Amino acid sequence: MAYLNANFPHEGETPSLQSAWQQCYYCGLMHYVDAHGVCVARGGGSHSDTIQQNLLPHDLNPIPGGYQSEWRFCFKCAALYFDGYRPNRGVCPGNPGWGHAAAGYMFQLQVSAYT
Repeated sequence: MAYLNANFPHEGETPSLQSAWQQCYYCGLMHYVDAHGVCVARGGGSHSDTIQQNLLPHDLNPIPGGYQSEWRFCFKCAALYFDGYRPNRGVCPGNPGWGHAAAGYMFQLQVSAYT
């Protein structure tokens, strides 16, 4: 994951890296800034961006060693979530009672340890 200046949200994007991902200042979730989403810490208000932008790798084939796949964008809350425990899709503040709703790319995130 690379970090860029948040003033240029689509800087550094390539066919296998998507930009405009930032951590929400209030809830701490990684969210896509083009879709303001739903922040549980703000009572259903929009996520609030931090200064740092992240580039996330997606649809890599083969998946490099040290990376975990199955990370998805939820189009209901605009957050990144792990979709590897289907059918359980976790708790989504934008889709109460139904869980996250996957859309778009299959992201691969670098991991240092599984705990």
